[in-house]
Amino acid sequence: MTSLPISTHNEIIFFLCAVVFALGVACVFLLMRADRRREAARLSIVGTATPPQNASREINVISEMMRSYIRETRNYWSYLNDTNEQLAKPIEQLELMSVVASLIKENRSLLDSSYELQLRLEESQSRINTLTHDVDAVREESQQDALTQFYGRRYFDEMLPKCVASAIENKQQLCLMLIDIDAFKHINDTSGHLAGDDIIKSIGALIAGSVRRSDVAARYGGDEFAIILPGASKGDAVHIAERMRSLLGIKKWRLNENGGPDAVTVSIGIASLASTDSAKELFERADASLYKAKASGKNRVAVR
Repeated sequence: MTSLPISTHNEIIFFLCAVVFALGVACVFLLMRADRRREAARLSIVGTATPPQNASREINVISEMMRSYIRETRNYWSYLNDTNEQLAKPIEQLELMSVVASLIKENRSLLDSSYELQLRLEESQSRINTLTHDVDAVREESQQDALTQFYGRRYFDEMLPKCVASAIENKQQLCLMLIDIDAFKHINDTSGHLAGDDIIKSIGALIAGSVRRSDVAARYGGDEFAIILPGASKGDAVHIAERMRSLLGIKKWRLNENGGPDAVTVSIGIASLASTDSAKELFERADASLYKAKASGKNRVAVR
């Protein structure tokens, strides 16, 4: 056999090293891309308290594929290292052709694995996105009150500190309004729970028609509503409250057939945010205002 000229041998080695380097960069890029996809998939469901089993299973599949791919890549790099040592020595032409053929085969195998992994990651990402959307929909539905379609107490408790912090940071006004249906237990006892549900739905509709998109309305308890009014002054809040109370007084009810009240009224407590207030302090003052409205005869608005 004939040996290759030194210059030709060096050129081939340089070319193969360049190919190996390019492939190495490509592999690193693919690994980083795959890792980002896996992390995105993990983060997309991390917000749920109990991720769905099928989403967890999907991520486990991805993790196993990533581990398998990493093992293949490590073996490939080990093979490249051995090949590099082999090429550093004088080599016959036929032997060089064999090394090149083997290198091409290994490259094709790794690229096929990379392509397969990429396709599987894209498929898994699509599935996880769908699952995440379903989880978000279920979670949002679970936070909403069935009668009024308002958010419940949990959502309100999450939002109040955020709204207070934002208002203080931006030096904006904010009011908190608590609404309680007067004598609601008596209504349930005399007119039945269906009548009570109808009242809650009607008052919920009245509140929904009275607040702005930026306001946060929630059904805080059985017969109690809470409304966060960002940007509203004390006068604005009182105007909204009195308007709702007046509109409620116009509605005709059929409650007194079994000894129920002739009308449905509400008591409303309002607190205006001070720059030193915490969310808890603001709520306590609104609650104290509501108690004052109740103690003063009900069917009225009290402010602190």
